[in-house]
Order: sequence, then structure tokens, then C-alpha cells
Amino acid sequence: MRAAEKLGEQAEVEILSNLPLQITLHYNVCLAPFWATGLIVGLISKMEYLSITHVVILLTLFFITILVEFIRLFLGYYGNLNEKISALSGFWVTSVILQVPIAAFSVLNINIPLPLERILCLYHGVFLLIEIIAGFLMIRKISHYQMAKFRERVLEEEKPKSRND
Repeated sequence: MRAAEKLGEQAEVEILSNLPLQITLHYNVCLAPFWATGLIVGLISKMEYLSITHVVILLTLFFITILVEFIRLFLGYYGNLNEKISALSGFWVTSVILQVPIAAFSVLNINIPLPLERILCLYHGVFLLIEIIAGFLMIRKISHYQMAKFRERVLEEEKPKSRND
């Protein structure tokens, strides 16, 4: 038994939220409206110079990107603050599988590059990289903690059974 349980006191609750991930998510949430507006304004300003096929592809890509970005940020906030592996895993998978290729395409797209659009996409890419690394470390930390708690519960349940036998 733990010392806190022996003394009849409540055990302290350990908070596992990742501060660097939370700070990055916060700044990314603050940047997201400007980033989305910059993408839309950039597309509108380039629309008359691009082919209709390219405009349709970029419009669809930006719409999906903006929608996924806000869902991804919500999952990151929810998973980090509530220490939910499922939400953090959803955040991490959408970051790696959906947002990284789209961010790379946005940065490396050579059709009429606008400086504002390029800067916003670079900032978004940096935040994305930091969030992916911090998110992975957070998922690993929470999973190890929950496995240890599960082992502790199993061992506590087995002790009374072995005494009765």
C-alpha cells in the first residue's frame, strides 16, 4: 500500500498534460484564423492567373485543409487537457497523414508564390512539426502511465484472492 492510503489521506493526482504541446496548440489556434484567411486571400488573388482545373483543386484542398485543421486542433486540446489517448491519437494521425503532405504541398507549390502565403504556410509547418513530436511523446507518456496503473490494479486484485485460497 502507498503511504497516503495508509494514513487515510487522499492520494495526489498526477497531471500528465504536456505543456510544450499545449503552448504550441494555443499559438496554432491563434494563428489558424489568419492562416486560413491568408490561404483564401492568396487563392482569390491568384485565381485569374491559374487554370480552372488548378483553381478547383486548390479550392477543394484548402477547404478540406481548413476543416481538418480546426478538427485537429480541437482533438489536440481535448486529448492533451483530458489526457485521452484516443483523442491524442486522432490528433497525431490527422497531423501526420493529412496535414503534413498538404502543408508540404502548400510550401512547395511553385504556381505564383505569394510572400504572405509562403510565410503563413512555413509557420504552420513549424507548428505542425513541433506538435507531431510533442504529441508522440505525450501519447507514449500517457500509455506508459496507464499501463502502470493497470498493472497496479491487477496486482492489488490478485493479492486478496491469493490470501483467501
